[in-house]
Amino acid sequence: DQLGNAYVAGTSSNNVFKITPAGVITEIIDQTGDGAGNWLGMPFDLDVDSTGNVYVTGYVTHNAFKVTPAGVITQIIDSTGDGAGNTLADPMGIAAGGAGNVYVAAYATDNVFEITPGGMITQLIDSTGDGAGNTLDGAYFVAVDGFEQVYVTGRQSDNAFRLTPAGVITEIIDSSGDGAGNTLRYSDRIDVDVSGNVYLTGYISDNAFEITNGGVITQIIDSTGDGLGNELNAASGIAVGESGDVFVAGYWSLNAFKIGEWPGTAYCCAEDWGPNACPCENPNDGSIGCAGCASGTFASGARLWGTGEASVANDTLVLHGERGQPHNSGLFFQGLNNIDGMGVYLGDGVRCAGGNIKRIQVRMNGPGGDASTSVSISARSAALGHVIYPGDTLYYQWWYRDTNNPPCGLGVNDANSSNGYEVLWRP
Repeated sequence: DQLGNAYVAGTSSNNVFKITPAGVITEIIDQTGDGAGNWLGMPFDLDVDSTGNVYVTGYVTHNAFKVTPAGVITQIIDSTGDGAGNTLADPMGIAAGGAGNVYVAAYATDNVFEITPGGMITQLIDSTGDGAGNTLDGAYFVAVDGFEQVYVTGRQSDNAFRLTPAGVITEIIDSSGDGAGNTLRYSDRIDVDVSGNVYLTGYISDNAFEITNGGVITQIIDSTGDGLGNELNAASGIAVGESGDVFVAGYWSLNAFKIGEWPGTAYCCAEDWGPNACPCENPNDGSIGCAGCASGTFASGARLWGTGEASVANDTLVLHGERGQPHNSGLFFQGLNNIDGMGVYLGDGVRCAGGNIKRIQVRMNGPGGDASTSVSISARSAALGHVIYPGDTLYYQWWYRDTNNPPCGLGVNDANSSNGYEVLWRP
């Protein structure tokens, strides 16, 4: 969750544990469920919302529960489904949306339900799928994006659907996979990134696909795994990180792979620190993933990321600052060390990079508050006295002026900073 707690479901022991960053382990629900006769049997999937509520499905008890941070346990759906004849059997996936709604996929009844914070239950899709002949068979896992669009995999129908809040249902991939011979068999886990790109695994086809929000389908890994002899067998779990990296687990190959979408990795994320880490109690709202402390313009804070190739021989790395103050200036800088906050403030934000600081480039922000580097970063670093060699890991951050109602007050700092961005330079 946003405080760094991890949660583990015990499918055979019928319980869920919470593990804090300090290593404290607490059982938050067991087989007695809510203690009022609604049991939890074979918890199959769980999710956590932005306020720390945990949601878990009970596969053999045909239900799902909500567990609050205070330990209050509530059954939010049972086998009666929506109570209007659309039943729930063998619930598998569960996902919590940003609007407080929870979504549950049921394998045996081939459907997905939405459960609102007020307890209203609605069936969103059934076995008829999109109603145009593309059926849903074996609803397996669900994901939800920032626009409250829901995505569900059909295990037996070898496909996946997108469900909009307006009720429009679209099949986004079928058994033909990318249409170039890379097929999808037994679609399994599914996830979606902050840009609306969807990622899912094929359990029998031993692969994973990316489906862009424009509908372009690409196979991103197959049974050959990393191509170095480490194969992928029975692709199951998939997750996309804040920096855009995709992680895929092989059930039978007993391994996991990282598929790098970007040249670096975001770190020093203000949304993970709690309310008191930013200098004026201004954590961001977590809406764009890993970012710096909230500014006067954007509650999301500013985000730093990269594109291109961090190669000493062919440096095409470009750093991108997103959501600074429009029409004001910002500085991209480089450091040797990851100081990940450590109580060092930088304007109304937190310092993430330190040690032998090099000012890479000052840029003016555009109308949306965005800016990008336009110089060779490795050449600029060398010109400033630090030669980058293959194998070097360097840390980057974006400092920007913020004079639009800054959180710490006008005239105090009048500046803020992004998250950090870690880059491993290659030959």
